[in-house]
Amino acid sequence: MVKKKIVWTETAAKQRREILRYWTERNKSTTYAEKLIEINAKHLKVISKKPEAFKESEINEVRESAMGHFSLY
Repeated sequence: MVKKKIVWTETAAKQRREILRYWTERNKSTTYAEKLIEINAKHLKVISKKPEAFKESEINEVRESAMGHFSLY
């Protein structure tokens, strides 16, 4: 099985940084942001190994994965 490459758009990378910054400032700690990074990394690992397990999006060759209040495409 070939592992798929995850490609972050500029917008997605920016939104991720903003989300992490928001939680760090809100909680005055990086603990929750670090937890989100860890959860995200584990989720991305599964996506890259088994992308067919996730539903197809309206965008050609792009899958969608719900992650709580967030979605990864």
